[in-house]
Amino acid sequence: MISNKNYQKDILIPFTLNGSNIRGKIVRLGDTTTNILKKHKYPRIISLILSEIMANCCCLASTLKFNGKFTLQISAQGLIKTLMSDFSSNGKLRAYASFDAENLKLFKTKDFNNLKNIMNNGHIAFTTSLANSSQRYQGITTIEEGGLENSILNYFKNSEQIETGIRSFASFRKDYYQSGAIIIQKMPDSNLFQENFEEAKLFLQSLQTDEFFNEDNLQNILYKLFNKFSIRAHKNKIISDFCSCNLKKVQDTIKKINKKDLKNYILPNGNIEVICEFCKNKNIFNGNNLELLKQ
Repeated sequence: MISNKNYQKDILIPFTLNGSNIRGKIVRLGDTTTNILKKHKYPRIISLILSEIMANCCCLASTLKFNGKFTLQISAQGLIKTLMSDFSSNGKLRAYASFDAENLKLFKTKDFNNLKNIMNNGHIAFTTSLANSSQRYQGITTIEEGGLENSILNYFKNSEQIETGIRSFASFRKDYYQSGAIIIQKMPDSNLFQENFEEAKLFLQSLQTDEFFNEDNLQNILYKLFNKFSIRAHKNKIISDFCSCNLKKVQDTIKKINKKDLKNYILPNGNIEVICEFCKNKNIFNGNNLELLKQ
């Protein structure tokens, strides 16, 4: 675990490269990813992938100006069925994965470098849900060859028509999961700055995993990468793990199930157990009258 009090983690910093029409976000997670992943006790390789998903989710959510929740979800067949993370505009993050545990040992570490190897016939959904509203906005793209970055870039190129560069990282050290991401985007109608953007993308791709995690201050990373430009860092956002599940939502969901179908969920002891996929919190209800027995 990182013990240096000056080490920046669980923080997102928006920035602009002045004079270039380029905006960006940088995020690094540590305590948050570790807390979430320890609840799930996934195999390390699954945890590393999910931690990278979380970092990208934060970065992508922060490119939007909204009050609500952004969800990054990858769904497919194959070894991994689901990778999902959502990030609220108030800085709350959660995540979970679904996978074929029995066949996990059949795959080699290098197989995980290509999403298509472990997630067949899949897609990625980018969903924005507004607070206090039923409105949802969703974009979908296919899973591309290579890492997660390639699929995200494909989405912005074909669906949003926004030129984008992205770099993401994941690390496991001494029972501690870290992840991070940097995203840069060229503002629309800024063809005059195309050369600057191409340079910035090259600088971004030069960043190595050790450099990203060994530097205490995230702004120092930006200065080293983009020292050609004048960098302006904006107000940061603190990130923490928090699940939005609650007892009332669970009760309302169960009450909507008709009595015939409800029998399929009742255990031999007469109870219904509902476990949140995100936080693993268990609620136990009496299968006959739906009264809460234990939380």
